[in-house]
Formats: sequence, structure tokens, C-alpha cells
Amino acid sequence: MIIYIAEIDTRHFSFLTAAKSEAGARSRLMAGWRRHCADYSTADPGYIKPDDVAVHALDIDAPVILRDGEPL
Repeated sequence: MIIYIAEIDTRHFSFLTAAKSEAGARSRLMAGWRRHCADYSTADPGYIKPDDVAVHALDIDAPVILRDGEPL
């Protein structure tokens, strides 16, 4: 099974999500960023753009344990 992991770090927070497609992972992370901006009025909604989000694919069999992003 291929799982897509999207992640990005800011100065104070790290964001990570998993989805069944690259577009889904990027979309979910951006939705989380918008939620974060609603919770923290000092966060700039334009600070993170979809192209800033790192997405990588993992070919894994669930359940799995990852060490440094790789299955054990």
C-alpha cells in the first residue's frame, strides 16, 4: 500500500499528515494550516503555500513502525 506523507515545519510547530494520494496529503496539510491560522491569530495564512509542502510516498504494509521515515 502506498501512503503519502506531507510535512512542513515552522519556527514553532511541525505539521504532518498521511493520505492515499499526493494531492490529498498536500490538501489535508493545507487544511490543517488554515485551522492553525484560525487558532493562532498571529499566524500568516499566506506563509505556507501548497508548493512549500514536502510530500513523499511510502510503500508499506500496515500496521507498520517507522524509524526515521523508513519501515523497520
